[in-house]
Amino acid sequence: TLQKNDKRQFFLIPATWIKLLEEIDQFEISSLGLKMGELVKERFRFSLQTIDILAKITNHKIIVSRRGAEAFTYGRSILKESVLNLEPGLERGDTVLVMNEEGDCLGIGSLTIDSSRLDRLSKDKLVVKNLVDIGAYVRGA
Repeated sequence: TLQKNDKRQFFLIPATWIKLLEEIDQFEISSLGLKMGELVKERFRFSLQTIDILAKITNHKIIVSRRGAEAFTYGRSILKESVLNLEPGLERGDTVLVMNEEGDCLGIGSLTIDSSRLDRLSKDKLVVKNLVDIGAYVRGA
């Protein structure tokens, strides 16, 4: 872990690097390995660099249409009309990976409803609030 101001950052590194890092402690390290995320105000935020890894190990996913995927990567949230599949058993406030139809992970969002209530929503209602998306790099967000 690295501490920067009020953020604590977490990185994934090979175990063999730990001893090396202990030996070169005279340098200030600002980044190394794969950034997993950061702890800000006692809340962990996953890094976009980890989303493909997370997609392989979680069922907290929503699959969206091409139109929904485009809107999401422009920073918008997901409306019901764009939802193709939402894993059952998820609850409001759960963090989900937003996937396109091809299986690419587009970012991370927060559910605004329980998955069991999806069918009751009208098509213009919010389902997932955009937390971070792959378009953020291009937008400089």
